[in-house]
Amino acid sequence: MKNILYIIAILITSTTYSQDYVSLKKSDTIYVLFKGKKNERKSIQPQTKYNYDDRVYSFFIFDQESLDLYHRKYSSYENSVANIVSDVKVVNKSFIKKNKAKIITPKFIKKKNLCKIVAEILNHHRVIYIIDCTEKKENKIKLYEVEVGTICRGDG
Repeated sequence: MKNILYIIAILITSTTYSQDYVSLKKSDTIYVLFKGKKNERKSIQPQTKYNYDDRVYSFFIFDQESLDLYHRKYSSYENSVANIVSDVKVVNKSFIKKNKAKIITPKFIKKKNLCKIVAEILNHHRVIYIIDCTEKKENKIKLYEVEVGTICRGDG
């Protein structure tokens, strides 16, 4: 009886995990959780003459690979010409629970291959936001629209 329950538990958790991956692949907006932990780094460039901070968020995986996400005032030259500014939002902390299926965590990245995540999920989405938990005030956290800066070589 214990063996049957154990097998059912394994099947349920593996199905849930694969469903999360499939739902991430299908979503048009993806969120990446940043908590500023040991293998996570945030770099803020000094304000430019336009009074805007550029940011780089890095996640170091197995001390060899890194996922780099860039937040700039304009994500491209075309956006700067059209004056389309990268989005910054302030949301309630409950946003994380409500959007759990669309959030990539460092733990998720370690379970899957980084290049596979970049190729199959991050490079195929219209909008990616970093959830910066280091900038929370009271019950609010900031989301920054970011672009992927990681280039993977090989098949991942």
